[in-house]
Amino acid sequence: MEQALVESAIRGVLIAAGVAVVLRMAHIKAPAVLHAAWTGVVVAMLLLPLWTLWGPKASIPLLPVATTASTLAPHPAVVASSPPSRDQRLAPQTTTAAAALTEVAPTSRSIGNWRRIVVAIYGAVVLLLLGRLAIGTVSAHRLRRRALVRSGRLTSVACESPVTVGWLRPVVILPARWESWSPSHLDAVLAHEHAHVRRRDPFVQWLALLNRALFWFVPVTWWLERRLSALAEQSCDDAVLARGHDPVDYAEYLLEDKARADPFVHETGHPPIRFPQHVQEVESHVGIPSIGDR
Repeated sequence: MEQALVESAIRGVLIAAGVAVVLRMAHIKAPAVLHAAWTGVVVAMLLLPLWTLWGPKASIPLLPVATTASTLAPHPAVVASSPPSRDQRLAPQTTTAAAALTEVAPTSRSIGNWRRIVVAIYGAVVLLLLGRLAIGTVSAHRLRRRALVRSGRLTSVACESPVTVGWLRPVVILPARWESWSPSHLDAVLAHEHAHVRRRDPFVQWLALLNRALFWFVPVTWWLERRLSALAEQSCDDAVLARGHDPVDYAEYLLEDKARADPFVHETGHPPIRFPQHVQEVESHVGIPSIGDR
């Protein structure tokens, strides 16, 4: 199992490197396309252990070693000398075997101890990360169950910022203060969150978190999780701006929610909004000056 995990990690890194080279050579910059490509890498990494363990194996036949006349011909010295007796043959072999066993036994025990330590550390970190993911998933389901419908919108007092939760049937949950928003603010928020729903971003992010938990020792899995969350937000921002919303107003809506982002939503699978980087990305994407400079 350990060998399959290591092999899968190496292959996953190679796949990610290959995808990165292709994207760079093709000059692909669209967030939605990049998100789809890196999602494919995450799915591939999750499937690699299963493929390594139970996938079809291809055997490579080796050519037989050619025997030559010199190999078959006995050495002259061997022919001339008389064969050693049975006791003479066994005595050196017995001594050599005993010495080899004496040297190998402690080394084998040492390797076995280190292997158990490494496996224990790996398992402990996996359990920790999976536990966090499980807590976040349960919290998301609880938030969804306890949300109330107000003026036709799912609303929760436990939610300080808009959030999309759910795998197969994701829903948008608004904070209780949404009724104080302007119509333009509400429409921008709904356009953003409904884009998450259409793209199934919560499920993709949950897969990225699962991949990170299983391959936590591979740095690329941590990068993939953060990269996917950022690309998901950029793709949804594009959907908002495509509806004709003013980029300056939209950036100000994001700033309004800066201090209200829920800390737990990341582990639920919802792509987290990172401030103030997210606002800067919106501003730079549409070519407007920074809010702080106006």
